[in-house]
Amino acid sequence: MPREELESGREVSFRGPLETLDIWVLNACEDSPRACTGRRILRLGLGRDFRSFRGAPFGGVILDPLSPRPLCPALGPRARDKGLLVIDCSWNQIRSRGRLPPELGRFPLRHALRVRLPLLIAGNPQHFGRWTELNTAEAVGAALYLLRGPSEAERFLRRFSFGWSFLQANGERLRRYYQEAITEDDVLTLERQEFQRPEADPVEGSAAG
Repeated sequence: MPREELESGREVSFRGPLETLDIWVLNACEDSPRACTGRRILRLGLGRDFRSFRGAPFGGVILDPLSPRPLCPALGPRARDKGLLVIDCSWNQIRSRGRLPPELGRFPLRHALRVRLPLLIAGNPQHFGRWTELNTAEAVGAALYLLRGPSEAERFLRRFSFGWSFLQANGERLRRYYQEAITEDDVLTLERQEFQRPEADPVEGSAAG
């Protein structure tokens, strides 16, 4: 994908469905509208509002920054068949209350699998350079990379001005998580290796969603 398309800053209108899984977004409205990439995902037609979810309890994958279990490529079939849910909320609020927004409890999620993203660096302007503090669009892009491969992740992230910055900061990590890991244990091993590197500089934060 051309770098200039990712760096342009334009919100490219959605043209045709992604050859991918169902992406669900629950907006907690805890950030300013300008910083809320969950709303932009819905506006661009790249995901569906979870408040419209109906039917059997959601049995897909939830990105939960407080989960000890990392997302791994082996979860691709489950996410493809049952969907991926990401919650757009404030990092400050997550820290202060120690959990995701309470309104999540209104939905039937007992069959869902909660996982965090592997260790990655934010490329968005609000949290640039910080470990794990990804915004919602970055989190979805990272999940697509692990579950569906780099082409779909890049196709999604090209809709956002910070997409190139995020991929540039995490390209090698994402490649390794996708190519060298299958299970959760594989991802955990790669994370440990990451922090054995001299240039690794972890900062405070949880793996994001």
